[in-house]
Amino acid sequence: HPVPPVSDAEMLRFLIVDAKDVSQAQVATETGIPESTISEVLSGKRRLSRRNIGILSRYFHVNPSVFSFD
Repeated sequence: HPVPPVSDAEMLRFLIVDAKDVSQAQVATETGIPESTISEVLSGKRRLSRRNIGILSRYFHVNPSVFSFD
């Protein structure tokens, strides 16, 4: 079954809460991405940069393609 695309916010929320069960603060500390950036992505105010996609894909052990590259 094809899976419809999801937003950066939806994917990041899934990875933080469901896949790894960590806090935004913990992700920020362990990745070096400011917590404000993570919060803005989760609220839909910001998109992830290619750099942050690379960092997050390594942190969560997922393929970078799970995030959108628009």
